[in-house]
Amino acid sequence: MFTVILIMATGMFIGFLFRNKEKLIKPIDYIITWSIFLLLFFLGISVGTNDTIINNLDTIGIKAFFLTIGAVLGSIIVAYFTYIFFFKKKMKNSIVIVIFFICGILCGLFSILPKFFLSTDINSYVLYILMFFVGISVGADKSALKIIKKAKLKILLVPLSVVIGTFIGVGIFSIFIPNMNLRDSLAVGSGFGYYSLSSIFISQISGKTLGVIALLSNILREIITLLFTPIIVKYFGKIAPIASGGATSMDTTLPIIIKFVGKEYAIISIFSGTILTILVPFLVTFILKI
Repeated sequence: MFTVILIMATGMFIGFLFRNKEKLIKPIDYIITWSIFLLLFFLGISVGTNDTIINNLDTIGIKAFFLTIGAVLGSIIVAYFTYIFFFKKKMKNSIVIVIFFICGILCGLFSILPKFFLSTDINSYVLYILMFFVGISVGADKSALKIIKKAKLKILLVPLSVVIGTFIGVGIFSIFIPNMNLRDSLAVGSGFGYYSLSSIFISQISGKTLGVIALLSNILREIITLLFTPIIVKYFGKIAPIASGGATSMDTTLPIIIKFVGKEYAIISIFSGTILTILVPFLVTFILKI
């Protein structure tokens, strides 16, 4: 988390220094776009080569899917009203994004690429490069901090919307999932997309089965945000993709959020993602220990 923030902050500082050099900054948007495509491609590979995900899609994967839908829908609906009441003033790329992700899954499933490309380190390096150039892009945008000055304390409503929306959505959908009680469903939702940490905590407290459900559900939350942000922002407003991304809105989903929502919402996205990331271990532990 801190590595990503540091890299982006460096990029923002460089972007701030060169904010009046439009010719130097202009190509950055193209680099960001292609970096997003690569990030989705390698994420697809990681999904296609993950035996835990592939082997459980027909059973607990279904539970994870419905919990994810509940978490995302609840988050973006609450975020929509937050945007309407507090932030609002008066699909070409999305198709390419889906294509890159599907290609990544196919390459992972059928081992088309050499083992070198299956390394998770490559995905991290692509993310670091992407965040660096996103930082430059945000730092060079003269209007990027204006929305923060206008939002003031309202910025706290964004992560709050995610928490409330996630719990409402997951709670409603848990009613229709066999052998899934409310407490376990809320614990899974409390991952807010932070699948690695939340699944570890849940596995240690409630067992591996629920841990795998949490892993799948929160990975799906990240994937849905990456693939459907253009649609989400169109119908639910500019805060909705940040809510959908949850904890990942500060790193992996941030570039796609900035691209379709606007650079002026970058700081809000980072703030919300950071708060939710901090909350994950506390909320998961608290819910399962009740």
